[in-house]
Amino acid sequence: MNMKREIINQNVTVTSVRFDKSFEPVPSRIEFGGRSYNFVDEGIRLSIKSGQRMTRLFDLSDGRVQFRLRQAQDSHGWELVSISR
Repeated sequence: MNMKREIINQNVTVTSVRFDKSFEPVPSRIEFGGRSYNFVDEGIRLSIKSGQRMTRLFDLSDGRVQFRLRQAQDSHGWELVSISR
């Protein structure tokens, strides 16, 4: 199956989080474009460190669509990087 990726790069509101085994927050629901998306999987997580700055990337799915979210260590906000359908 070939998914089409759409680059978004916009701030989103995370309306629900859960915590993993190391007590790191993981988004479980976001609001974007007037809709609510609930994530149904654990997703793939990646931490990128550049100098003193840490950025976390999350690939999560609502069961139909794949979402990539980004959170910079120095920010409490979340950015929707892309959507793959």
